[in-house]
Amino acid sequence: MTIPPVSNSEPVSGSPQPPQRFEEPVPTYLAPAVLVTILCCLPAGIVAVYFASRVSSLQAIGNRVAAYQASDKARLWCWISGFLGLIWPLLIISLIVAGGVGFFEFLDECGIP
Repeated sequence: MTIPPVSNSEPVSGSPQPPQRFEEPVPTYLAPAVLVTILCCLPAGIVAVYFASRVSSLQAIGNRVAAYQASDKARLWCWISGFLGLIWPLLIISLIVAGGVGFFEFLDECGIP
């Protein structure tokens, strides 16, 4: 009985195989970034879209640390944009109301009808 030669490219049956690594994908936050850009605050949303778009490319080249950092920054800018989108209209309305009252008093003092 002869044993066939074993090449280095073929795994020998019965030998332990190296475990395959299935890495969890890094969240990109691209969909929330686009939504807050359209619905809330354009400048902060653009920054969120920028960082969200970098996540996939950084993960593809194997730089998971930078991909997680970009993902965290995208999430942060999504929150900032959402917060500004909710607070900005309230601030504008309060300034219009407060400023409008003072403006009409100023016109009365100047004698402008």
